[in-house]
Amino acid sequence: MRFICTFYLSLTVISCSKEPIPYSELVKQVPRLTILQSPYNLECSYRPPWILAKRDFDASTSIDELTKILSSYEGNFTFVLKIGADPNLDASQRKLTDIVNAQPSIGHFTQNLHHLFYGMDDKIYILTGDGIKVPVGSYYLDRNWGITHVNYLMLTFPAFFQDRRIEDEGDLELVIQNLNQYLPELRFYFKENPIKKMRASPEYIHECLLLDTSL
Repeated sequence: MRFICTFYLSLTVISCSKEPIPYSELVKQVPRLTILQSPYNLECSYRPPWILAKRDFDASTSIDELTKILSSYEGNFTFVLKIGADPNLDASQRKLTDIVNAQPSIGHFTQNLHHLFYGMDDKIYILTGDGIKVPVGSYYLDRNWGITHVNYLMLTFPAFFQDRRIEDEGDLELVIQNLNQYLPELRFYFKENPIKKMRASPEYIHECLLLDTSL
């Protein structure tokens, strides 16, 4: 049976505060959208540069060095799709939502893995408010290797497309097609552009780090 997941549950999205807040609190403000389409629980989140590069800096990093680190991520923007199970399912049912390992045979497993690694370049794109289709620049499947039943797709898009700066767009819709036979199309609609909302200067990030006693 073919169906299209179009049920949206958006978490509260808050732009970067004018006043600095602890870094760990800032991370909680990052836009996330969830689709609960049983048996799947799918979450799409935006990953700003100051999250992607976090392992390369801390509160002792100078502002000049932090600026250099963050600038290396300016050429693109990244979303992460988390593919998990409906939390109401029991353990035996949850394993069936593993898009990598839940295959009926070795042949199906190999074919499916090839599709997930190499066959989705034209199946993932961003739609702008006026219908411009921005194809994914690259994607990466972070496998669970059988440790859990959750998989992650990291999706990287160009910062500019057809002379348009994607950060300047209003609303954005992330579309993922043919993830598997049960997930023929996923649409995550961000009413407010998360790239613009979570833009933060190195100075601001540095102040947030200094305020965070948990780091």
